[in-house]
Amino acid sequence: HVQGGAGPFALDSFDALKPLAQASLASMRARSMPPWLPDPSCREFIGQRRMTDEEIITFSQWIDAGMPEGDPGDAVSPTVAQALEFEADHSVDVSGGYVPDARDADDYHCFVLDELAFDQETFINATRVVPGSGLVHHVLVYAISPRQLDQVRKLDDAEDGPGYTCFGGPTASDAEAQGDVDGELPVQLGAWVPGSSPASLGEGVGTRVEAGSKIVVQIHYSLLGGQPAPDTTTLQIKTLKEAPTTLSVVRPLPILDLDIPPGVAEVKHVTEFPYYSEQPLTIRSVSPHMHLLGSRFEAEVVRPDLQKQCMLNIPRWDFGWQQSYATPAGEHTTLQSGDRVRVRCFYDNTPENQPVVDGDQLSPRHVKWGDGTLDEMCILYVELLKPYTPAPAASPDTLACADAQGCMDACPDGEGIDCLMRCKSATFACQTEALSAVGSCALTPCGAQFLAARECLTTCLTSTLLLDGNAGLCMASECATEYQALTTCAGPKLEDPSCADPLLSVGLSMPSR
Repeated sequence: HVQGGAGPFALDSFDALKPLAQASLASMRARSMPPWLPDPSCREFIGQRRMTDEEIITFSQWIDAGMPEGDPGDAVSPTVAQALEFEADHSVDVSGGYVPDARDADDYHCFVLDELAFDQETFINATRVVPGSGLVHHVLVYAISPRQLDQVRKLDDAEDGPGYTCFGGPTASDAEAQGDVDGELPVQLGAWVPGSSPASLGEGVGTRVEAGSKIVVQIHYSLLGGQPAPDTTTLQIKTLKEAPTTLSVVRPLPILDLDIPPGVAEVKHVTEFPYYSEQPLTIRSVSPHMHLLGSRFEAEVVRPDLQKQCMLNIPRWDFGWQQSYATPAGEHTTLQSGDRVRVRCFYDNTPENQPVVDGDQLSPRHVKWGDGTLDEMCILYVELLKPYTPAPAASPDTLACADAQGCMDACPDGEGIDCLMRCKSATFACQTEALSAVGSCALTPCGAQFLAARECLTTCLTSTLLLDGNAGLCMASECATEYQALTTCAGPKLEDPSCADPLLSVGLSMPSR
């Protein structure tokens, strides 16, 4: 609430505040302002915007005393976080003077930054968004891989003027949160909400941007901030001059099978994501995401002994104020093998909680997962901190399992399936394609075993993709009986001549014994 800020009016002087003091106090008491959603009893996050009970009491007592001005010479100027020093390598105009659409109170628009090219692998260390309009409500910055650019270009070309409409995300796909379950996820580089400081990952930490990628910036314009005018928002980024010691990777943990009946006041969806690995996993920050019917969001770690650690608790969801929440150094969440991340999303689909469209409040309807404004989502984005490892050499001719052949060469007789699932160099694509290849030659004799293990396979492979775990360790723990039956039946089939060609098609061959 400063001149030119995202708030629709300024509260940065005595004269500006006095007529709005009672309304400000009501917002403080309701905890709707300052905008901070997490419950502090769960855990503390960096940059919390919360007023203490004592501060609210002081403000109330000032009103009761007649709102005296005090000595103007003692006034403290508001601190604008974006004024912090930031040494950027690149500064790019984002919106090309785009004028937000006045027909809707909320305009979600994406812009492709063609002038910022990544001719080689790059590591982003920090980003800063400088909003160029009081209508800018929040900003999300993504790197789009070369394989995703065709979809982005189609969306951009379909609309006149700068950018394109993108409520759900830069690729505007129903599979955005699951990344088509093949590792193709838009890489989140940064974000801005009112009060944000430049987003730095820290010394020696970087987000990998693949050569040939493009940056796409999503801006949410709120027409409550004033009349439409050309936007001059800029993006500044800082890159590392050499490879980092630590990689920052953002992954989504989605609940895709949403089913929200009309008229129901509380609909709950819960999913657990198991983590199995020989190495612990560090989660530094979390970012929840739902749409307009969301009412509560909860995330916690469940240990093997059923002890729980709260990761995030938002008791009153507000779609207009979603952001990333980072924990201080030394207080990050650590997952050990066997831990589970439990995500819970709650929805209110009663008549009173329906969105207003063109001045009319909608009636409740059956809502499922979808990218549209009136659909719903449930995603917990987690930022993983991982030791740096060089990216594998990219080649369009490389088969999915080319890097996993060493595991198969060292595999004992009859244990090929387990070796493949535990192989550290076997990618998600390799494991899924290899299982499909094995199924083509072993489905008839081992069909019952594949079917019995199917649900567990899906859970473990998905969690392995999203949390960088080990699918074999997961299967051996989550469904030991079914997994043992599958490996006992199908493992020896990998050495059968009937499986040789299907395995070769994904880059595998079983060694001669």
